[in-house]
Amino acid sequence: MARMRGFDAMLARHTGVADRGRILPENFVEPSGPATNSPLVRNVYPPWVYKLPSSQDFNAEAYDVAIAAVVGATASITSFQTPPTFVGYIQIFSIYVLSPTAVQDVTWTLRINGAPVSGWDNIFFPPGVANFGVRDFSDIQVRIPNGALITVTASNGSANAWTIGAKIAGWYHATTEEQRIYGNI
Repeated sequence: MARMRGFDAMLARHTGVADRGRILPENFVEPSGPATNSPLVRNVYPPWVYKLPSSQDFNAEAYDVAIAAVVGATASITSFQTPPTFVGYIQIFSIYVLSPTAVQDVTWTLRINGAPVSGWDNIFFPPGVANFGVRDFSDIQVRIPNGALITVTASNGSANAWTIGAKIAGWYHATTEEQRIYGNI
């Protein structure tokens, strides 16, 4: 078993659970008393790890997207929009390339409402990757604001044509439910 680090290790010590996507424990669904909106609830059962009972999953992916053989060409690969009164969390971000050479020069960017997400705005494959590659990011914890449009775009830095793809997945729930349990995050 792999050694847990950081937040997952803290979560395992306090709850015995280290995997994401679990449902918030019943005693916190309708909390009473001082536990509601407390830092303890946010720190032990954060909404980017624990789904609320009303959370809905989303999965937006596209593969076999062609990007033109022109330096600076861009392509919108996949997107998802939360409903107007819902917030969400991205838990999975993957990129894909099928290339004619072992050196890719494509940069992927995760965007929310058209703006690049800091830390997720310059994603690429390391040099020397084989002709086919998938790169998964399991450490992503990006909060999606009310009604936001999440898009994955790619930019070509070479004169080669590429076949690319991307996947974003996670969950979303009503803003009012999150505020009732956690307060303003």
